[in-house]
Amino acid sequence: TKYSTDEGLVQSQVMCMVQDNRGYLWLGTHRGVDRFDGQKFKHFGIQEGLAGNFVADIVEDGERTFWIATDNGLSLFDGLKFKNFGSEEGFSENTIECLAMDPNGYLWLGTQSKGLMAFDREERMVKDLDLPGRLVNQGITALTWDSQGQLWIGTRSGLWMRDKRGEFHKVSHPKLPA
Repeated sequence: TKYSTDEGLVQSQVMCMVQDNRGYLWLGTHRGVDRFDGQKFKHFGIQEGLAGNFVADIVEDGERTFWIATDNGLSLFDGLKFKNFGSEEGFSENTIECLAMDPNGYLWLGTQSKGLMAFDREERMVKDLDLPGRLVNQGITALTWDSQGQLWIGTRSGLWMRDKRGEFHKVSHPKLPA
């Protein structure tokens, strides 16, 4: 089955999606977030409190809340209302491209041009990171944790890895760009 704006999707270009533990499908678009229950769409945009309309990534935490990466900061949605985060919480940039949750309470944020940030979900502030110079002003495009507790960081110029000790390493391989 194909779903489009004819069936209620707010915008046809879907950037990301996640299925929550209740079965809803959450879709990030260029005009906000749509929640799909299998039959109809419910829209959430800046009018409902979302930080920005361009949604690049969505993750659900263990508390049934959603963290949403937008072009104007980070939004937390608890099912009822949005709480937005940005420069007041120490963000170096508000255009968030990707997210990854770690088991220690941090939400890792990849930005469009200012590198990586670690957001403490309890304190609601960005943690200072000792980033290597070549990673500071990078556009981060993808983040994921592996089973050994290492954070993999996709950038516009290659792949990096943050090991369990917190050290960053450029991943070198003959088939990866330098």
